Amino acid sequence: MKIQQEKIHLYQTYKRNGDEFLMMLLALNPITAKAFDVFRQPEILLKEYDNLAVIKGILASGIFLANKQISRLLIERAEQLSQTPDDELFVIQSKLHRYLYTDQRRNDKNAPNRVKALLEQANNHPCFKYEQAQICNYQARDALSRNDFQAAKQFYRQALEASKTGCYGDWRGRVGLDLLTLETLDKKLNPNNHETYYRDMLAGGVFDCFMKVDLPTTLEDTVEQFLIGGNHWETMYMPYHGFENQSIQIDKNRAHIIKTFFKLISDEPYFENKVIDWIKQHKKVLAKPLPTVEGGNALMLLLKLISKLKKSNDLIHRQEINKMIFAMRRAVFLLVQYVPESLDNRDFKQQNPLIFPAEWADFDLIDLMLKQGARPDTLDYRGMTPLHAIIKTHSQSCFNLMLSVNPDLTVKTADGQTLLHTASKFGNVYAVETLVKREPQLKNEKDFRDEIALEQAERVLKDRDYWQYASSVIQKDLPQSHWQQIIDKLKF
Repeated sequence: MKIQQEKIHLYQTYKRNGDEFLMMLLALNPITAKAFDVFRQPEILLKEYDNLAVIKGILASGIFLANKQISRLLIERAEQLSQTPDDELFVIQSKLHRYLYTDQRRNDKNAPNRVKALLEQANNHPCFKYEQAQICNYQARDALSRNDFQAAKQFYRQALEASKTGCYGDWRGRVGLDLLTLETLDKKLNPNNHETYYRDMLAGGVFDCFMKVDLPTTLEDTVEQFLIGGNHWETMYMPYHGFENQSIQIDKNRAHIIKTFFKLISDEPYFENKVIDWIKQHKKVLAKPLPTVEGGNALMLLLKLISKLKKSNDLIHRQEINKMIFAMRRAVFLLVQYVPESLDNRDFKQQNPLIFPAEWADFDLIDLMLKQGARPDTLDYRGMTPLHAIIKTHSQSCFNLMLSVNPDLTVKTADGQTLLHTASKFGNVYAVETLVKREPQLKNEKDFRDEIALEQAERVLKDRDYWQYASSVIQKDLPQSHWQQIIDKLKF
């Protein structure tokens, strides 16, 4: 009974604190508070409130972090109610968090000195060892704000080690993300070296903190979502007032050369001889990968921009977009022709340049790249090849063009999909006929679901949702009966 009573008391305490937490959020949000007719000035409200657990919970949640007035009032009230060394250190950390996770570090001229003093208090505090991971993380952010990137890396590594033994929650994951971002600031992603930070992110539960339906399942997907698409560096790095922003990822000389190249290819009137001379003069720079996490060179950058523009749904600016695509495609031809070594570049996903014109079924560009040595059977990080891409387009001429260089037709994706699986799934009758004729053993190859190509085609025929998925990928409205032809050919 004594044990049960203690449990009930603990439950009641948590429930009461939870109810008060929600009520306090309601009362501190001016818009919501006025809507419910419970608005009171935050200064008066907090002055009379004495539940430290709720105030600490609101501060730890970061809900009002961006609100300078309310976050300051919460910290002040937490400081007034502090009774234990643990409470004291929490207040110090809250002050550090307010500086190092908001633009206050840039707007307050005294921020460097204030943060330095707070870090000294935290490091000398008797409870330091229990909060070492968080404090090392603040030291890393402070070093970043001072443009001391090497020191920041060291502090982040210390934070990671501390988080593995004495830290709960998502700190390990967030530190792993910050360190991955910093390590790839000026270099291409290297899975062999950077995979460890991805594992820290998984172990630290960082993905649980982001409201996304499609969470990343690989290191490369993580980089694309958080570092490239999400621009994590932009939110992570902010130098103190008076410190120069040093987040430029490529040196000024190379940046000037590439910017000039882009200007030349889009200038009107367009002078092709001038562009060719510029390419010949700066071949090494144009062929060399950029020091960014993506690792693409000028050719890859152009191809990715074209791909993005082709997928644009902006009908209003369609004419301007087509004009840009035309100019960039023209530049791609010149780069492939005069800097063929550009084709050797592989980006952070291990994609080679040929994959892009393969996705568009661009016969002329594919032809030029093949003549310059590009291979259609090179695998990216998922095991996809330009051959897989061209099969999805249903272009017989481009498929035959790639076959003319005698590629390896037995390549498989990371999930065991052969070229025949791809052709069967996406309804390419011509590719199925050709592959079966050249590599008949592919009919018996199984993927990681233990399915042969025949079973893939049968699933499309039986499952309307799967047929709609296949049709959306190839962007062709093929009737389901189309897959019956493939089934007939694979059965014999």
